Amino acid sequence: MNKAVVGEEHERADPARGDVLVDPPTSTGITLGSQNFSEKSNPPDFSSLSSPFRARNFSTASVQSNLFTHSWRRPATYNIPDLSSYIASTPLTRITRLKWCKNRHGVKHEFLLLKVERPEDGSTLWLRLERRIHENASLLKTISSPVPSGDTAKICNDVSRMFDTSRSPVQVETEFTVPPLLQRLGNLLSILKENSPDYKLPSENCYFFCAVIYENLFSIGKGRNVAGAPSKFSLSRGAEVKEKIKKCMDTCSSVCLIFGSRTMSLLMVP
Repeated sequence: MNKAVVGEEHERADPARGDVLVDPPTSTGITLGSQNFSEKSNPPDFSSLSSPFRARNFSTASVQSNLFTHSWRRPATYNIPDLSSYIASTPLTRITRLKWCKNRHGVKHEFLLLKVERPEDGSTLWLRLERRIHENASLLKTISSPVPSGDTAKICNDVSRMFDTSRSPVQVETEFTVPPLLQRLGNLLSILKENSPDYKLPSENCYFFCAVIYENLFSIGKGRNVAGAPSKFSLSRGAEVKEKIKKCMDTCSSVCLIFGSRTMSLLMVP
């Protein structure tokens, strides 16, 4: 499985600082295609799934349980396609808060922090979502042509280990009146990757990536900004692609209303 670059300014994951680059965690009692994985069998290989919607007959309860039974004391980083394969099947977990951060120096990289909560016991985790160039791509090449993107997500139960507030302060903080299901984020990330697989310096960059997620979650969750507001520059990136993504998400919402969210995740194949 290809690993994407993580950390500030294209740093690699550094075990010395407690940052770990891992494959998706073990899930028990899950069927992927013709493969059945019991509690004592090896973990399923999510890297073979290009979309979360190609998993069939999965056990949503065991996937969700695994997400919160792991300690996540140290940040662990996933490629977005693997993470979306994992979280799109969680039926109850919701996103309760969003923080949009921006580096003070250098290329002014932007990323999102999402707080997710399991309602039955109040357990919480934080996700850090961001877009960079893929580790095998050249930064200089982005000036003249698109390169493969390296969209990643970092998971930890301690948000202070996810970013340096002095280096990357929070620009926008959002609460949700109707907290969106984490499953909807999985849908969104899959649609985003299908419609924007490449990093394009002027348009489909880290600003665009953050804006797409922010705008869709804000709409779904009836968001309310409690601090700051997104910049017009960030929101203006990749308008044409953003419109395609919005139409896909609207279709998802319609299917969800008719058939239910779990059926939507099973039926939708990009």
